[in-house]
Amino acid sequence: MDIIVDTFTQGSDGANSIKIDTSNKTHLFSEVIGIDSSVSYVWKTYVKVLNLNSEFGFYIDEYDVSGNWISGQWKGMISSGFDGVKTINYSPTSPSVVKVGLQYYNVGGGHNQIYLDSVELIKN
Repeated sequence: MDIIVDTFTQGSDGANSIKIDTSNKTHLFSEVIGIDSSVSYVWKTYVKVLNLNSEFGFYIDEYDVSGNWISGQWKGMISSGFDGVKTINYSPTSPSVVKVGLQYYNVGGGHNQIYLDSVELIKN
């Protein structure tokens, strides 16, 4: 299995961590979150990389009031050995953006073992 709930305290909150352990192309999506397009946000995630041999990164999908996808923003990737809180600044691309989805992705092609925990999207 590529993505599982980890109960062995590898993340920052023990039994509530997500473990991504794969060589396959993989995506992990949050629920869609309501936002205010007139303010900026900070997306924080505790990330612990045990093994990284391909690209692992962050993306934000933007939606309108009807749930239609409007745009997306690539928010970078991490390097091997990262262990800490990844902080990403986010500003909506237009006033039409009222919902977002947070996305973690693995491009595949090399074995990655990564733990994610303590995800937050807060007004800046």
